[in-house]
Amino acid sequence: MSYIGVNIGALTVRVVAVRADATTAKVMAHQGRPLEVLQELLATAEFANGEYFGVTGHLGHIPNMSPGPLASLQSVLDMLHQNTRRN
Repeated sequence: MSYIGVNIGALTVRVVAVRADATTAKVMAHQGRPLEVLQELLATAEFANGEYFGVTGHLGHIPNMSPGPLASLQSVLDMLHQNTRRN
């Protein structure tokens, strides 16, 4: 099993992968581009093939846990994209 945790903060995006054999974490400043940075982090080998996702962030309406990993992560990406266009 692999678990991917995502935190989208006001200044940084944090991603952690917890697997049976290893734990990996990365933090990147997003400089107002959280969607781009999140996509860049999730495209790396360390975070590929996640089975379950947990997402938190500075936008109070981001869900804490995702019952369906891909659908929930896609909804967060969509919401970030909409929020980025407003700012």
